[in-house]
Amino acid sequence: RYIKRALKSRNVEIFEYQLEIEGELHDYECHMNAIDDRCVIALVRDITERRLEAEKLPKLVESAPDPQERKRVYEELRTTREYLDTILLNMPAGLAILEGPEFKYSRINQELADINGVPVEEHLGRPLAEVLPQAAKDIVPVLQKVLDTGESTPRREFSTRLPKDPDEIRHFIDSFFPIKGQDGEVKAVGAVVLDIGERKRAEEILASQEKLYRTLIESIPHVIWLGSADGQVTFLNKAWQEWTGRDIEESLGSKWAESVHPEDAPGLLAKWERAYKHGEPYNGECRFKAKDGSYKTITFIGTPVRDESGKITSWAGIDIDITERKQAEEALRQANDELERRVEERTEELQKALDRLGKEIEESEQARTALVESEKRLSHILESAMDAIITINDARRIVLFNEAAETVFRCPAAEAIGKPIDRFLSESFGNLLTRDLQDFGKHKITKQYMSAPGGLTAMRANGEEFPIEATISQVEVSGKRLYTIILRDIEERKQAEAELNKLQLEKDYLQEEIKTEYNFREVIGASAAMRKVFQNIEKVATTDSTVLLTGETGAGKELLARLVHNLSNRKDKVMVKVNCTALPAGLVESELFGHEKGAFTGATTKKKGRFELADGGTIFLDEIGELPLETQTKLLRVLQEQEFERVGGTETQKVNVRVIAASNRNLEEDVKHGAFRADLFYRLNIFPIHIPPLRERIDDMPLLINYFIKKFSHRMGKRIQSISPQAQEKLMSYDWPGNVRELANILERAVILCEGRLLQQEHIGISIQHPTREAEISTLEEVERMHIQKALEKTAGVVGGPHGAATLLGMKRTTLIDRMRKLGIYKNATV
Repeated sequence: RYIKRALKSRNVEIFEYQLEIEGELHDYECHMNAIDDRCVIALVRDITERRLEAEKLPKLVESAPDPQERKRVYEELRTTREYLDTILLNMPAGLAILEGPEFKYSRINQELADINGVPVEEHLGRPLAEVLPQAAKDIVPVLQKVLDTGESTPRREFSTRLPKDPDEIRHFIDSFFPIKGQDGEVKAVGAVVLDIGERKRAEEILASQEKLYRTLIESIPHVIWLGSADGQVTFLNKAWQEWTGRDIEESLGSKWAESVHPEDAPGLLAKWERAYKHGEPYNGECRFKAKDGSYKTITFIGTPVRDESGKITSWAGIDIDITERKQAEEALRQANDELERRVEERTEELQKALDRLGKEIEESEQARTALVESEKRLSHILESAMDAIITINDARRIVLFNEAAETVFRCPAAEAIGKPIDRFLSESFGNLLTRDLQDFGKHKITKQYMSAPGGLTAMRANGEEFPIEATISQVEVSGKRLYTIILRDIEERKQAEAELNKLQLEKDYLQEEIKTEYNFREVIGASAAMRKVFQNIEKVATTDSTVLLTGETGAGKELLARLVHNLSNRKDKVMVKVNCTALPAGLVESELFGHEKGAFTGATTKKKGRFELADGGTIFLDEIGELPLETQTKLLRVLQEQEFERVGGTETQKVNVRVIAASNRNLEEDVKHGAFRADLFYRLNIFPIHIPPLRERIDDMPLLINYFIKKFSHRMGKRIQSISPQAQEKLMSYDWPGNVRELANILERAVILCEGRLLQQEHIGISIQHPTREAEISTLEEVERMHIQKALEKTAGVVGGPHGAATLLGMKRTTLIDRMRKLGIYKNATV
């Protein structure tokens, strides 16, 4: 007891350890506290010679009989134990030592105490079953096995409930190992515990997401596939089996090619090999063998998947069945062919019918004229009458009812003569007849003929009302006044007119159908010049080559650029239009290529340029000749490399853009004058297409006139059906310096002014005289550029000084240099 009080605390631990483990003390050197608080070194020696003879001392002590050596050895033991305690207490895993048959906690680190939710001091000296009653049911049998067998347990996962949250199931990995004494017996059991709750939750979330994604992929009616980096297919969704009837596992690898039509397989494999070699996406169409043995047409897309370093790690793709769409397109094509044939046949039939009808109308008019003349001369000769002739007396009774009247009124003459005429008159006709008879009486014989207005009707004997034309005249026969009504049934004529109107509408419709054949995808033109333009567009549209459209203002360059885009493989992507003339001089590069935040005053945020917006699609650079030379240099790089940097940025931006440029200027002349880069011109001039002015495609004028009249009439809610020959001749005689745009503007104004259904000459707001085309006038900028270049040539390129170009032009040297930069003059000039 004295020794234990005198020993310092760290020596007490060693002291007790020797007593407990070995049963008695050995030679032991330690620090002790003297009465005067001094620290002295004491040597406790075991004098049990029997223990020495039995060689029970630790070998470490035996090898160091010298007291100083023993002191060093025990110091190393103490330090080692401190290190082990430090490791135990700071391990990221839960660690504990459990002793005795009740498995009481003798040591535990803070990590395990936090896992259990019980403080460290409440663990020490208490059995496991008391601290963790729920977990003990599962753990104690394992501990007992380690205690009995002296063997460690493998790592295992287990779940339990802990005191700090009895309603939550916690997940752990644990392992147990025996702690043996020098006699080889198991003195205690060590435990290592890892909390895997977060990992379990992450695994559950991943499993849920994987299930969701797999459900989504399997629900897609198209074939979804994944492949390894070397191109071997590693995954196919169930749509594959539904399409082909082939087992998915058997189709993995490269066996998918067996389902491709033999004629399509070589091209598809070649396309895939090119894509795999260059690491680029690929797409196309091919025929695929279905499970019923037939072939369906599919469109396919394959895309490489890259890691952060850009290395291809896998491939992904989708196959979409477009068989029905292809069949619909073929059916539509056949229907269009059939419609064209029927239109031609119907047009021919209608033309013949119109010719016959015109001839019949002409003959009818001639006959009617002859009849009227005959009535004036021989009104009492009935044999020559072809219309119904009824003669009545003053009492309005019928005295004459000719054969034509029998036919018209469906009544025999015997049943009509002697009876009042009123049964054959409608109310309006009866009132008119009464008034005319009264007028005849007033004027006596001086007025012998009256014509009934249109819109009259009469009544047949069966009560049926029908439209008529009629004249009323008076005559005296044997002193009696008689009134003759010459009446014509115009019901058939009305029906013929209605049929004629119907045929006219059909004619207009079919003519419109025929005209639409010359409407090439919204661009109207049937002339040889425009057909050549259309042919060139069809050739170049499906490529990605740069197109340069040239032509006068208003000739339709933007519309044709839109047509090239719509016929290309990029038609589903955006076409970005850039009017180079409208771009501010200081912001041209920012608009085209974007800028970084802070690149210049006012650049408060990062902005994408037009080329980035058009990525994957088409960019239309209208009036490209107006771009400054500095911007032309960057544009050339985009055309050649498909890459650029934003203003104020250093990161290279990659884009995939098809460029269509347009200009109403002569770029070749601009190149000669130094206003346009020659290398950019040659890069743009890969496939030039010149759009002829309207005066060179005068054959298209009728089609354009009809198109714009229909368009503006429909927009304004009017029913203008055509244009008078005089108005059309006025339009055809004009020179059209503003081309199609000017024509559209003039016709829009004409439609506004027109109130009827026919556009007249007075609605056309142009002079019929041919305007004299003046010589081309250069812009002020071109004149200034040429003037400065002449001055430089005269001064041999010298800008400043008394004999320089600035003095010759009467301006400051700095002003001239600024103008040269703006105009793009970079001759060998000496500043």
